Amino acid sequence: MEDLQNGAVSPVLVAIVLTAQDRKKEAIDLLAEAVAQRDPYSVFLKTYPFLASLRGEPRFQELVAKVGI
Repeated sequence: MEDLQNGAVSPVLVAIVLTAQDRKKEAIDLLAEAVAQRDPYSVFLKTYPFLASLRGEPRFQELVAKVGI
């Protein structure tokens, strides 16, 4: 999390870790931040296998739609 605050790591990558820890709300919050920041990793939200457990979440689907993928 310290690296995230320092800008050394993408919010998407931290969200992947949070998803693996079953911390879905926090993961989606970070993904929303990534989309707002136009993080380059956010264009792959729909294809990251690590985010598969989030695909049924309405907020995740909204983010994917917002990115336009």
